[in-house]
Amino acid sequence: PQTWYVHYWPPFYQWPIIKRIGIGAAVMLILFLLVSLKRKITEKGKINTELAKTKKRFLKDSFEKQINPHFIFNALNSIQHSIAFENKINAMARLSEFAVLVRKTLDFSRVNHITIKDELQFLQNYIAMENSIKGYNLEFEVIVDKEVDLNQMIPPFMIQPFIENSIKHGFSRETYQPTIQLTI
Repeated sequence: PQTWYVHYWPPFYQWPIIKRIGIGAAVMLILFLLVSLKRKITEKGKINTELAKTKKRFLKDSFEKQINPHFIFNALNSIQHSIAFENKINAMARLSEFAVLVRKTLDFSRVNHITIKDELQFLQNYIAMENSIKGYNLEFEVIVDKEVDLNQMIPPFMIQPFIENSIKHGFSRETYQPTIQLTI
């Protein structure tokens, strides 16, 4: 009798080496996903930290820019001069303008947003006070595009530093009919 040997090979996915390779690939994939997830979480944390720093810096800057202390000192000196040497009605008007300005500054410092209309009213008061302090005859024109909603919310004192710089650096007392035109 003749003996025949039949050698049976299992399917390749059952071979021990393929099983090891499959397990190794699965472990590597899991490690890759974990490292990627950790990297994303770290990047997100860095972004959140940077955003928090930027927000703190913005809030600090906005509080510092509320009203220049030099402006307050000049306003009080001007009011004092009016009381001492000019008519009392003019002094009372300046004091009233200053009180409104300080009240609005305190009100705005307690909120994160105000309307554009409130900011423009504040700027009108601010320029009136600058006119009385420095003797300017400054005109302030506001041009509002028909698409702009004046009830739109903005951060407080967003426009005021630009107006202050315009007054400080834009012209001198000799300027004939100084005008600041704000277009929104």
